[in-house]
Amino acid sequence: MNFLKYSYTMYKITALILLIHLAKIIIVPTDLCADSFAITEIYREEITLSKNVSIVEIRSFFGDLAIVPSEGEEILMIVNLAISESVVFPMDEFREYHAIGLYEQDYKLKIDNLIANAPSMWWRTFGVSFADKNISLRIELHLPPDLKIMVDHRNGDISIRNFSGASHFNLNNSTLSGGVFTGGTTFILDHSEVEVEFVDSASIFSTHSRLFFLQSNHLEINSSHSEVVVFQCNSADIASVLDPELRFYYCGNAKVESASSNFFFHRIGGLEVLQSINDSLRVMELEKFANITSEESYVFCGLQQCAMISIDLQSVKSNYIFIMPLACGLVLELKKDEFTHLVIPDIEWESPGSNRTIIKHKNGEGLIRFSGEIKGGSFLLNLLSP
Repeated sequence: MNFLKYSYTMYKITALILLIHLAKIIIVPTDLCADSFAITEIYREEITLSKNVSIVEIRSFFGDLAIVPSEGEEILMIVNLAISESVVFPMDEFREYHAIGLYEQDYKLKIDNLIANAPSMWWRTFGVSFADKNISLRIELHLPPDLKIMVDHRNGDISIRNFSGASHFNLNNSTLSGGVFTGGTTFILDHSEVEVEFVDSASIFSTHSRLFFLQSNHLEINSSHSEVVVFQCNSADIASVLDPELRFYYCGNAKVESASSNFFFHRIGGLEVLQSINDSLRVMELEKFANITSEESYVFCGLQQCAMISIDLQSVKSNYIFIMPLACGLVLELKKDEFTHLVIPDIEWESPGSNRTIIKHKNGEGLIRFSGEIKGGSFLLNLLSP
């Protein structure tokens, strides 16, 4: 028994010694992560594209990337490579494992910023981690603006300006700032941030990310655990789960399917909510129509002045507040209503028929036609089929 205790004690001591030794090897001292970099290499590479090349495929696992539109068919790559002054690491040895490839293959121009020549996957992963902490790398690419761009980028920043070709971005732990994209664009984001001035049409798949679009014609958003801000877009199709906030300052028309998310539309033309479960939906100014199917959701909706607005509701255990300005008309129909509360402040109502109620604004300038039956000042509704 004493022998077993002794053996177990020696095992713990040996394991502790090994852990300490391993920590000395792996842990990077804080001074290696400092911003003190000595530029050791700046080099340029230029090629002329073949006529059959229409796609640029970029894979970058660390460092920053700048994509600039060029004139003509020439491709120019400028690389700034710097290593921390505190790192004792031969640049020749790093270059042996790390190579920035620029080549044509299968009708594509391929650009690879990988630890491609590492002897094993472990060394490749270690090399990326080491480079991310201790090496400053910036790749500047000058490309014809009409090419299709496909980017797989991790652990760095991207800046890109004014491209007319289609583009596809797969980003992980990265930040992208962009100018004008007139071709179709796809963003696949994981723990990343995107800021774009204008995109004509974009498909977005994001998780744990933040997005800002200044202007767009059409957006398709499929997001979870993300924050989305759009200043102006003509139309949007949105599928959202567990998003803390999706904010639109102006949207022509939006189609929404969501759960446990928060929406804010400052002004919108038409809103179609196919499904809303446990959401918060706020519309400050509705211009034309809204069709809303909700369950256990909160909906606040302000109506545009001097407009006749149509709203169809199918709701279960939801709360609605409609704000009517002066000289505003509303046609409101409830096709399904279970334990739903509807509040419209500052209105009066009368019942000319058994299944129709006319609601008037107190000053007489607003008008609501409502299919259903009103009970109580807070308008707890029991549906009568329209």
